[in-house]
Amino acid sequence: MSSRYKRMRSFRLEVATELKNAGRKPLELNACALKEKVIFPDVNVVISSSQLDTASQKWLGRSDNQRTVKRDGFALIPLTAGSPHFCQVGVESKLIKTTTLTSGEKNYHVKGIRKVILDSVATKAGGGYRSVVIPFPQEDKRYHARIILPKMANIKEALTKLLKASDRIDKKTGLSLRQALSNPDKFCNLITQQLTMTYDEQLPLLALPLPQRLTRIMSLMGREIEMLKFSSNVQKEAEERIANSERVHFIKENISLLRSELEDLGEETDSASKETARLVAEIQAIKMPAHVRETAHKELEKLELAPYGSTDYIISHQYLTWIKDLRWVADTVDFLPSFQRAKRVLNKNHAGLESVKARILEHLAVITHTENIGGQILLFVGAPGVGKTSLAKSIADALDRKFAKISLGGMREEMEIRGLRRTYTGAMPGKIIQAIKQAGSASAVILLDEMDKIGNKDSNNHSDVQSALLEVLDYQHNNTYRDHYIDIPFDLSSVMFIATANDSNAIPAPLLNRMDVIEIPSYSKTEKLTIAKKHLLPRVRKKLCIDKGRLNPTDAALNLVIQDYTQEAGVRELHRNLERIARKTILSHVAKNKEIAAEIVETDIKTYLGNPIYKGEPNPSSLPAGMAIALAYTCNGGEIMHVETSLMPGREKDIILTGQLGQVMRESAVMAKSYLFACHQKLGIDRSRLSNSQLHVHLPDGATPKDGPSAGLAIYLALVSQLLNKPISSDIAITGEITLRGHVLAVGGIREKILAALRYRKHTVIMPSDNISDLLDVPKEALRSLSFYFVEDMQQALACVNLAKGNKAPLRLTKRKITSLTNTNTNNVLR
Repeated sequence: MSSRYKRMRSFRLEVATELKNAGRKPLELNACALKEKVIFPDVNVVISSSQLDTASQKWLGRSDNQRTVKRDGFALIPLTAGSPHFCQVGVESKLIKTTTLTSGEKNYHVKGIRKVILDSVATKAGGGYRSVVIPFPQEDKRYHARIILPKMANIKEALTKLLKASDRIDKKTGLSLRQALSNPDKFCNLITQQLTMTYDEQLPLLALPLPQRLTRIMSLMGREIEMLKFSSNVQKEAEERIANSERVHFIKENISLLRSELEDLGEETDSASKETARLVAEIQAIKMPAHVRETAHKELEKLELAPYGSTDYIISHQYLTWIKDLRWVADTVDFLPSFQRAKRVLNKNHAGLESVKARILEHLAVITHTENIGGQILLFVGAPGVGKTSLAKSIADALDRKFAKISLGGMREEMEIRGLRRTYTGAMPGKIIQAIKQAGSASAVILLDEMDKIGNKDSNNHSDVQSALLEVLDYQHNNTYRDHYIDIPFDLSSVMFIATANDSNAIPAPLLNRMDVIEIPSYSKTEKLTIAKKHLLPRVRKKLCIDKGRLNPTDAALNLVIQDYTQEAGVRELHRNLERIARKTILSHVAKNKEIAAEIVETDIKTYLGNPIYKGEPNPSSLPAGMAIALAYTCNGGEIMHVETSLMPGREKDIILTGQLGQVMRESAVMAKSYLFACHQKLGIDRSRLSNSQLHVHLPDGATPKDGPSAGLAIYLALVSQLLNKPISSDIAITGEITLRGHVLAVGGIREKILAALRYRKHTVIMPSDNISDLLDVPKEALRSLSFYFVEDMQQALACVNLAKGNKAPLRLTKRKITSLTNTNTNNVLR
């Protein structure tokens, strides 16, 4: 057996040589190493798995090894303090039972049998150790009467004092200690469990001869008695302080009575009393539930007892201020008048968005009919600047409710929703309670802005904010919402929550499942013109103090600003440009004493805004072979994407894809290639050319990530164009998802995509036939300016761009045909 034993240098055993000379027979035992723990013979102790070293934990954790040590016993050997070396002396022990805690940690109930001297120890392959030990020698009885008995007499006297001073030692343990006085060695082992000792003080008690052990035990018992006396004195002082606090309370009660008498006599009292009296009066005047009033009265008692200006006084005062400022009972709401004016309010504040306003009116109609808002949470999803926040304000105005806004963007911690407990410095309620206070109503409309931008998207912290919002938005449970700071159930069931987001896909699924999603589409050019004239220009004039008869751009000037200086789904950038024009006119008025222009014409725009930012795309008659224009839907509205393909010599099987394509778009490109290989004969493409060529697909603007299935049809048409060396017209825009069988499936964002095609001056749109009904939401100006091909499969799409032989293109629809869809079956129109 290879020895890994290192002798402990802190003490040596003088009996080791005598033991070997006595010829005691060595024993082989399984062993476990104890960290910062000492076990003594005749003592039952509990050892946690964390108090064993790694090898011992692994070995003793197995059930078969536990059965072995229950039957045969094992050696528990302490490690020297601060090092991994074994001590020279351990204890042969037996395992009584094992318990497993809820945390997964195991506790081992062990009984010490006898001390042993470690001769050698080796690590076992499966963990744990195998040791050779020699039983500890018996003490020499010749000096028993001469040395031991006087020491035991002193120890007996000290034990009497210890049992009297200590409340921790029960009667049963005290009786066991008294009985053990006749066996000094056993007494030393038992008393170690009742004394306060460090690990370094326990270790020598294993190895010292009995006379030295008794001397050390006597010293430790004396120290314990002094410590108990000191703690007893401290306890008496604490009891005296409690008695003094009761006296203080009694005196303060008398002071309160005296203050009342002073007030009756017309004398002024101090500031603390005035403030307390003011809080009491305000709390009494507020309508609140009984449990809230009870909590407030308890906190008022603490406030009266706390010294004025102390930390406890400030904490209680701040807490009571929050309680009195909150509205605990929902306001009585008259639903009928709110619905009657709802349509007028929405039309006054928002141009266009007819389908969105219709959906909001449906929502308000349900509230009017049921006189209850429970279970309905609206989520407005749309690009920045399309009016999500203003729609929420209009709903609050229509319902005649107070409005408050909470910005969730970048929120990372649960305490920002639930608040921070009062035990922490600078504690405050969470955003929900703060919004209730800001609105001054328990039946307010609260806007949860930027729901898709909750910070810390990793799974560790993001779930905390999510779980807090789940309780807030759950109408079945939020009637007892508990903020950590207020710590009183608050009824949120009368609060109407409205959320906004730019991208609903970024919202966690459990949250999204609780909300009714309303998509807010992009504005058309005509709608932007109307918004600018009816809403933005009056707002700019009011903000910059310009007379109503001044700063009136013509329609042509506004159209130029919309087309050449903004490229957005909403009207936020348009608003900024109008403000820039207004500031330039004010500068001329102040610097040159010129009057602010009454009319701004098209030729003035370049003077105010500089050169156009968006000059539009050149529209040649055709693109190079291998290119197509795809329509995309982003969080900022509709856009176009150029799909570029290339054919290179090579035999690589996989298609090359570049341009930061997402997983879904990459799969669409692979399907386009697979279908191309399957139908190459119909297209007149030589198989050998496909087999000896490497296909490369690229989408420019490589710094922008791109994903989604709607570019699949454009990628396929671009590949066919490259292989046939036939270009596709540049005035054709394409959208549609493809399948491996050649079908074209419906896609989303049709309104935004068609507005993008109109903005980039395209003439024709190829789209899935299943999306025909989506054109009913498209502005009429787009339908007048564009024509449409509705395709069911990829062969029809090839015919639309003149890339298929013998295939007839589907019917090309114009505005007159499309508007007839309202009263006509879709299939009939297609035929």
